[in-house]
Amino acid sequence: MLLGIKMRVDKKITIAMSSWVAKNLHEAINIAKVNAFDGIEWDTNYIPISISPDDLRSMKKLILKSCVRLRFHAHNMDVEISHKNRFLRQTSLNFLKLYVNLIEKIGGDYLVVHAGYPSKECKIEHAIESLKNLVEYGREHGVTISLENTPQGFTSDPFCFLELLQKTEAQATFDIGHSNVSNWVKYKKRGSVDFLRLIKKHVTHAHVYFIENREHVHLPPSNIKEIRPVLDELLDANCNWWTIELADIKHLIKIKKILTEYLG
Repeated sequence: MLLGIKMRVDKKITIAMSSWVAKNLHEAINIAKVNAFDGIEWDTNYIPISISPDDLRSMKKLILKSCVRLRFHAHNMDVEISHKNRFLRQTSLNFLKLYVNLIEKIGGDYLVVHAGYPSKECKIEHAIESLKNLVEYGREHGVTISLENTPQGFTSDPFCFLELLQKTEAQATFDIGHSNVSNWVKYKKRGSVDFLRLIKKHVTHAHVYFIENREHVHLPPSNIKEIRPVLDELLDANCNWWTIELADIKHLIKIKKILTEYLG
């Protein structure tokens, strides 16, 4: 097994930073280049994409000039594609389709989305219907839709998560910190590695940090041992993009160094 993992390390892993550490795209790109990050996960919750044609052209030019790869994280605080209220559900879906269009215009090709959180206001059949629609729309515009596991809700259970992935053909974003605090891990006394193994063949994107606390703050691992088993499993998946999803730049740089050493 160790030999197999060593062989897989030879594949290129993109170590990316979250845009959380920046106020705008210019600053995010500058931080990425100064600290030798391979990519940026642009979170549109905090840095929305302008619909202005001039702004879109400027952003595309800036991205191309920077040579920094980008993937995108969709709004999740104010949209819910599985909501039981039809108006809210459809409005959310249309909003995400707008972002697919905007991402296409600036040369992007990957969008991370949430569904089914908080679950009391949502239905899994609505999640399947909306996500399938979004995946098909994204495919038409050259944008891959990737569903992320959340601390609560449908995707906090790997079996529900797997059902959504299989029925919609969405790809998966595996969030280590979310899995570590999920009820499935806490109460079933299983680990994040067990969670990951159930959905591994769908995973093409990862959020790397240790845990999300009750205030929804992402915390870094104190050392590689805390996340190494999950990283080993990710290397066995078709996942070549790891976003360090931390908002503190000192932690961000520290974890990048740990991951670089781990990958050898």
